[in-house]
Amino acid sequence: MTQFLDFKLQLSVHGGWFVLFLFISVVFTFFIYRWTNPPVSRWLRYLLIAVRALALILTLFILFEPVLSVNWQRSQAPIVAILADNSASMQLKDDETVRGEIVKKILTSPEIKKLGDKHQVNFHLFDAQLSDWKPEGDSIKFTGDGTNISGALKSVMEKYADEYLRGIVLITDGADNLGENPIRSVENFAIPIYTIGVGDSTEPRDVLISKIFTNQITYLNNKLPIEVTVKSTGYENQRIQLQLKDGNKIIATENVVLSGTALEKKIAFTYIPQTEGLLKLETVIPPLEGELTPYNNRQVFYVNVLKNKMKVLLIAGGPSADYIFLKRTLEKNENVELKTYVEKSGGQFYEGQFPAIPQLKEFDCLIFLDFPRRSSAANVLTNLISAIQQHEIPLLFLAGPGVAYNRLSSLRDIFPVQLNMAQVRERSVQIKLTTEGNLHPVFRMREEISENAQNWLDLPPIYYPFLNLEKTPVGKVIAEVDKAASNLPNSLPEQPVIALSQIRSRKIAAILGYELWRWNFLFVGRNVETDLYDSFFNKMIRWLVTREEDKRVKIQSNKKIYRGGEPIEFQAQVYYEDYRPMDGAEVKVILKNQSDAPEMVLPSTGNGRYRGEFQVLAAGEYEYQGKAFAGEILLGEDSGKFSVEPFSLEFQNTRMEAGVLQKIAAMTGGHYFTINNYQNLPEFVNFPPKKITIAREWELWNKISLLVALMIFLATEWFVRKKKGML
Repeated sequence: MTQFLDFKLQLSVHGGWFVLFLFISVVFTFFIYRWTNPPVSRWLRYLLIAVRALALILTLFILFEPVLSVNWQRSQAPIVAILADNSASMQLKDDETVRGEIVKKILTSPEIKKLGDKHQVNFHLFDAQLSDWKPEGDSIKFTGDGTNISGALKSVMEKYADEYLRGIVLITDGADNLGENPIRSVENFAIPIYTIGVGDSTEPRDVLISKIFTNQITYLNNKLPIEVTVKSTGYENQRIQLQLKDGNKIIATENVVLSGTALEKKIAFTYIPQTEGLLKLETVIPPLEGELTPYNNRQVFYVNVLKNKMKVLLIAGGPSADYIFLKRTLEKNENVELKTYVEKSGGQFYEGQFPAIPQLKEFDCLIFLDFPRRSSAANVLTNLISAIQQHEIPLLFLAGPGVAYNRLSSLRDIFPVQLNMAQVRERSVQIKLTTEGNLHPVFRMREEISENAQNWLDLPPIYYPFLNLEKTPVGKVIAEVDKAASNLPNSLPEQPVIALSQIRSRKIAAILGYELWRWNFLFVGRNVETDLYDSFFNKMIRWLVTREEDKRVKIQSNKKIYRGGEPIEFQAQVYYEDYRPMDGAEVKVILKNQSDAPEMVLPSTGNGRYRGEFQVLAAGEYEYQGKAFAGEILLGEDSGKFSVEPFSLEFQNTRMEAGVLQKIAAMTGGHYFTINNYQNLPEFVNFPPKKITIAREWELWNKISLLVALMIFLATEWFVRKKKGML
């Protein structure tokens, strides 16, 4: 409803002057046309008087600059945004009632329609993302592969940031599995959220495979340990058969007795691969009677089977605890064939004659541990550096108190950090992963990024002897000194502790601290995971040894297999002809077997690297193709495959999270409803309209139409006078 308040006309001078000049203009016009020469008819004189008077009035309007101001008031209806869960968990049944049908019933209920009497009701659906929805014709399919409640709420707040949003109605089971914790995300919300819980808040009868833990790389005819975690509720003491399958072939089974509680059980398989290449395995639990859903009864995973063992040569500058612990770790690895040489005084080795270049070429990886030293034999060091440079044997460099860094100067162009490093008094430091480190597969000891980062922060301190150390152009910093935990000034530049470099197939990893044995030994007797040390070094050797094609453009997905709901991340590397990292390229990726998938351009992250994500995809096998361009020039292309499994994040937690929804409502000043009392919603969602006062001004004089009208009046008067021959 609109209500006019007032209006007024303002002039550049006092209004009395305008009236006076207006009166004079009219009187003057009557005076000059009282008699005409030659005389004309009365109606023509009146016409000329009117034309002249209007011309003078328009001239006064332009000279006195009148401005019209008008104020009026209108009512704006408050906006209520209704968010309905569109995820796959809405297909679940609770007591033979499908959750999605309840959602549809609520959306079309008289209570929701009643809200529209006083409010502007806007409907939205959400799963991994928020979308608009129209109740008149749009259908709801409940196929979203993830639920991001915090993302949906934030998107609504952003969408209506400049509008009169007064309340949010959230219809969901609260089983959030993507994005930020929704309770934490609403702490600063100024808009009340009214939650309607859909589903059963008690634990349903269900069994699922929640985790699979195994090596991503193994070797032909070696034992591959596979740990499968099974979670169940409602099946007390029931015996099931857990199957391990290669394609349609069952290769192993284990009998499992389920617990009626939500406790997890870990089941161990051992599998010996008989063929090399990328192996796709699957764990399966046959569906149980009365089970909530069978979609979470299987998981697929990939293992890369390599042909031979890795031959590793470990050269130590002298006996040390670091040498003993690393040697023991590598000797335990069935996939490593280890040869060690420990230097003694005079540049000799306890093991005798050091191998010559023909023997060095047979090794897949070299490890320098507190080596070389000032006393190291020149011919030995020359042969080792030649093997690294000419035969591209990867190197793992581990610092120590006796290293002579200047003797590695010939590696400066491929080493990840400066080799003219100035050593200072060693200090005990804590380390933390960089963003690159958390994403690098070697340093992912845990699947969750936050959990993985905390694992590294929990490591015991190591010794670090540098100050103002910098990486080289080819280096990538993976871990750095945690200045706060190490009591170092915050003004100190970031200090790299672990750095990597890779030029074509040549890889170097540098760990610039020592006494790393603490990472293993000092965990003993504490309630902390002790496998990080062994896992880290075994994965590092594996990464160094794995050869990659010397392609200028490399594009790959960050996983071979995704669970439903996970984002599909693509990573690319682009190089110049000399394999220097190339920034500024345009990298495009498209799914070859999905015609409606948009072509995605990967944003640059610097140093020749590019990264981007596809939206959630349906279950199936996918092929992708990527190309990199410099302007119109094709630099190269790459392709690959990945799988999206039907096992969705939506079926990991199938219980309605009433506690989460209650907290969201309470923290924002809203109210929590169940499917039995949501009819009371209009009593709580009742907001007054907003009165909006609108003021507008129009400059009546500053119009081109006035000038055109003035010219027409003057031209008309001139034309008539000319036609009649008037003086």
